[in-house]
Amino acid sequence: VSNSGFLPDVQTLLVCLIGRDMLMQVYARGIRLIQSQTRIKEWQPPSSKKITRVSCNNQQVVIAMSGGEIAYFELDRFSNLKEVARKELPCEIVDVSIAPLRSKSRRSEWMAAVLTDGSARIFSLNSHSVLEQKSMQLLSTSEYVNMRPHCVLLQYLHSTAELHSSRLYLYIGMNVGLLIRVQVDLTTGALSDRRQRIIGTKPVTLFRTEIRAQPAVIALSSRTWLIYTHQSKLLQTPLSYINLEYVSYFSSEQCPEGMVSIARRTLRIFTIERYGDVFNQRVLRLRYTPREMLVHPQSKYLILLETDHCAYPYAQKEEIRKTLQIGDEKYDELDESFVGVPRAPAGNWASCIRIMDARNGNNLHVLELEDNEAAFSMCFCQFSSLPQEIFLIVGTTVNYEMYPKQSDKNFICVYKFVKHKRIELVHKTQVAEIPLALCAYKGKLLAGIGSVLCLYDIGKKKLLLKCENKNFPVCINRIRVSECGARSRIFVSDMVDGLYFCTYRDHVKQIFVFADNTTPRHVTCFCEVDADTVCYGDKFGNIAVVRFDDDDDENTMAQHKFASFLNGAPKKLKDIAHFYVGETVTDVRKVRFYANDASTNECILYCTVMGSIGVLLPFVTKSSVDFFCTLEMLLRIQIPPLCGMNHLWFRSYYFPAKCVCDGDLCQQFNYLSLEKQKEMTKQLEKENVSDVIKSIQKMIDSVL
Repeated sequence: VSNSGFLPDVQTLLVCLIGRDMLMQVYARGIRLIQSQTRIKEWQPPSSKKITRVSCNNQQVVIAMSGGEIAYFELDRFSNLKEVARKELPCEIVDVSIAPLRSKSRRSEWMAAVLTDGSARIFSLNSHSVLEQKSMQLLSTSEYVNMRPHCVLLQYLHSTAELHSSRLYLYIGMNVGLLIRVQVDLTTGALSDRRQRIIGTKPVTLFRTEIRAQPAVIALSSRTWLIYTHQSKLLQTPLSYINLEYVSYFSSEQCPEGMVSIARRTLRIFTIERYGDVFNQRVLRLRYTPREMLVHPQSKYLILLETDHCAYPYAQKEEIRKTLQIGDEKYDELDESFVGVPRAPAGNWASCIRIMDARNGNNLHVLELEDNEAAFSMCFCQFSSLPQEIFLIVGTTVNYEMYPKQSDKNFICVYKFVKHKRIELVHKTQVAEIPLALCAYKGKLLAGIGSVLCLYDIGKKKLLLKCENKNFPVCINRIRVSECGARSRIFVSDMVDGLYFCTYRDHVKQIFVFADNTTPRHVTCFCEVDADTVCYGDKFGNIAVVRFDDDDDENTMAQHKFASFLNGAPKKLKDIAHFYVGETVTDVRKVRFYANDASTNECILYCTVMGSIGVLLPFVTKSSVDFFCTLEMLLRIQIPPLCGMNHLWFRSYYFPAKCVCDGDLCQQFNYLSLEKQKEMTKQLEKENVSDVIKSIQKMIDSVL
C-alpha cells in the first residue's frame, strides 16, 4: 500500500484505530491522525522534546516525553485530538498505560506510569482532577534490589473472589523477568494486594488481548504467559510456543479468535486451545502399552519398554491386516484405538524396546522381541569393570501364563548402545523367576527375582551372581538405591508386604535387612525423599511417607543385630504422613518442574491409573502449616461433599489421614460467596479476603 498516509521513513511507536474511522501513527516527533488520503492532522511536541512512550484507547491518548513530561489528549465530538493537560514528573518515564474503556463509557478515569526511580504511580483522568496523582508504590524489594521497571499495563479482569464483576489490575514487567500485579481501587485509585512472580529471565513486555470475548493479558519474557479468566477463575499459564517479540489480538472470518505475532523475523497467526489446562501434552502413538520409561543420561533420548498381553507381535499383526484388507481400503491410516486390533488368545505376548527423540517424536530404533518373549523391567547400569560404557538391562520372560502362574524361561538381557541410537544384545542370563525389579548399585546390578534379591556383576557370556538374600516374603517389584557419601542404602518394596531398608557389606558379601514397615502394604511404586525418608503409593489408592528414625547406624551394627525380630526386621519404619488419593498410584517421583528456576520448590509428583497427576508440596514455615490446617478445617464445614460422606472419613479410608492438607479442598475457597469468604477470613485472623487468596496462590506458584 503506497498511499496509506503513514510516514514510512520514521520509527513508529504505535499504530492503532482511534475514534470511529481514524488511524493514528505515533512517532518520536509527533502524532499523525489519518481520516482519509486528503484529511491528515498532525500534532508535534516542543522542539526540545521527543515522544518516548504512548498508550491509548478508543477515545484517549497519553504520551510520555523526554524530560519526564506527560501529555494527555482526548477526542472531541468533531473527532479532533485535543490536548487536555500536561504534567512534569520528577524523573524520566519508563512507560505509561491508560485503562481500557468499559462498556457504555466514553472516558477512562485512570492511567499509570512507571519511572526510572523504581516507582509506579496512578493518575486520575477525571475532568475535575486531570493528571492528579492518586497513589504510588515502590517496586524494588529486599529480594530484588537492582531491578528496574520495563513495562506497565492497566487491564480489567474478572476477580476470583467476586465472580460476576471485574477489577482493574496494574501489571508491571521488570527487567529481571519479574511480573508484578497490583489491584487498583476504582474509587480512590489506591494500590493494594500486590503479588509477584518470576516468569522468565528476560525483561517482561505486556500486551492486551481477548480470550472468549473476555479481556486478557499476554506477558512476554523468555517464556510467553497468558493471564485470562476461565470458569470464573483468573489463571496465569505459560504457552507452549516459541519466544515471541510482539503480540496483538487478531480476528477474521477464517480465524474468529487468534493472535498475530512477530517471532524470529516472521509474522505468525496462531490460536490458543485447551483453556484451563495446567499441563501441555503431546500424544505419541506406541505399538503396545508402555511399562517403563528411562532417559539416557548422555543423549537425553527416551528409552521405552512396551508390553501387551493377548496381543500379536507387530509383524504378525500387519499380516492379519493385509489379509483383512478389502480392495484399496487404507486400513493402516486408521487409529487402532478407534477401529480396534486383532485379539490373541491368553498367553500370547507382544513386546518391544523403543528409542525415541522426545524433542520431535522421531523413533530412532524399535527392537521387537520374538518367540513370545515379554519384557517387564528395565534399568541403566555402568559396571565397575567397564566404567566407560552404559548398558541397558532388561528383565524378560518367555511363554508367560498368568493363571496358573508359569513360564518356560526367564532372562536378564544386557544390551549395549551403538552411537546412542541403537541397541545390540550382549548376552542373556537365565534366572529362576521373572525379574520384576532391576537397579544399578556400586558398579553392579541388583535384581529382584521373585522373592530373592540378587547382586550381579557382568561377565563375558553372562551375568555373575555375587550374593543373594532370600528373606523377602512374596515378590520384589521395586528397587531403589540411596548414595549418601560413604553410606549407601538399598530400598526394596515387596508386592504385598511393604518396604524394606537393606544394606550391603562388601567384606562378607551379604545383603542385610535392617528395617521394614509396621503394617503390610501393597506397594506399587516409591521414591527416595532423602537418605532416611521414602514416599510410596499402594494399589488401594494410598500415598504415604515413612522414615527410618533410629540412632543406630546399619554400617556399624554388629552382625547378630540383623537377626529377625517378631518375624520382621530388627528396626521399624515410622509413618510420618498418610493420605488417601482414591485411585491406584502408578508412579511417584521427587522433582522440580523448572530445573533452572530457584523460585520453584522441590515436590513429590505422583500419577494414578485413571490419568490424574498430583503434587505433594512440603511446607516451609509453621505459620503456613497452621494457616492451611485451619482453612481445611473450616472448609470441611462450609463445603460438605455432594454424596454426604464426611471429607475426613474419605481421606482416611484405609488409614487415618496424617500430616497432609488437602489442597483441592483449600482451593474451593475461591468459589465461595463473598459473605462466607469474609467470615472465614476473620476466623483465619487475616485482614481481607485477598490475603487468603494470595496465600493459596503462592503455594501453587511455588511449584508451577
